[in-house]
Amino acid sequence: MGIPQAASKAATGASRLVTGDTQAMGASLQQTGAGIKQTAVQDYNQAGAGAQRLASGQVGAGELADATGRGLMTGIMVMSPMKGVGAVSTETKIAEAVDANVAKAATVPEQSAKATTYQTYTKTNPDTGEVYTGRTSGTGTPEENVKARDQGHHMNDKGFGPAELDKSSSNPDAIRGREQQMIDANGGAKRGGGTSGNEIRGVSKTNKKAEQYKQAATKEFGGS
Repeated sequence: MGIPQAASKAATGASRLVTGDTQAMGASLQQTGAGIKQTAVQDYNQAGAGAQRLASGQVGAGELADATGRGLMTGIMVMSPMKGVGAVSTETKIAEAVDANVAKAATVPEQSAKATTYQTYTKTNPDTGEVYTGRTSGTGTPEENVKARDQGHHMNDKGFGPAELDKSSSNPDAIRGREQQMIDANGGAKRGGGTSGNEIRGVSKTNKKAEQYKQAATKEFGGS
């Protein structure tokens, strides 16, 4: 029996009290108290699981508090005038404990999906001095994203050292432009006669967004 159904039965019991049907009301109170106890205990046991779901981002604090707290408050408001009845008082206390637990859970900040960020990184060949520039992205920290990209990197077998974070941004255009800036700064792409560790340009000269990327990088990181 859910809290709304229990509340409805409590109202019916109160009506019977007014009309003098006290025997029927007593049975109704006993049935209602048992229903609230069963539901409240179930919700209390689920409160811990709800907190875990909050921490993992599976459910929002507002959603959990609204769904559980609203139903509990309905039962408490209906039954509070009858606290003189021992069974009902016990169930109400359980419901109040659950509601307090839900209210505490509601103070946990709502967890939203982590935003994707974009990074440039460099890898240096200690023997030749060549510097390779690349870019990556992810929902971890900038360092975590770069580390994840470096695992199994195709330049590792060519003698290049570990990837080092260069710049990070929430703007992918700025990172596209930054990658090309770094390739140019480190000697240019080899296919264009350059001496960097990059075989080709990060942004083709025929790319229609080349100037857009360049301007975004210059605005955010400086350079030309």
